[in-house]
Amino acid sequence: MKRLLGVVLVCAMFSTPLFAGKLFTTKGTTVNIPDTVTVGTVQISAGEYKVSYEGSGPAVKVTLLKSGSSPVILGAKLVQGKNNGPSVTIATENGGHILQQMDVKGGTLIFTAPESADK
Repeated sequence: MKRLLGVVLVCAMFSTPLFAGKLFTTKGTTVNIPDTVTVGTVQISAGEYKVSYEGSGPAVKVTLLKSGSSPVILGAKLVQGKNNGPSVTIATENGGHILQQMDVKGGTLIFTAPESADK
């Protein structure tokens, strides 16, 4: 009986990591930003980013994580709806590229420049 319990315990120890990775992974979207862009005063270099966000409506905290770089945290507004896949919308103003919005699973994240205190 002790031998059977030992075998079961060893099997459980080796099989748990195989299933735990699939059960406990966080869902994230990966998006490619083709050019260096800005949101307000924050500059974001070109590359592939893992995107995660928390919150809903007009107060959403977006985190962009690029391998080997510090995370970039931005404010955005989430407009819920269906999208075909991750994509970004970039505008050109005064020769610079401005990140306007990002389509993610569950909706569109709309980025706005923070309002200055002078207004």
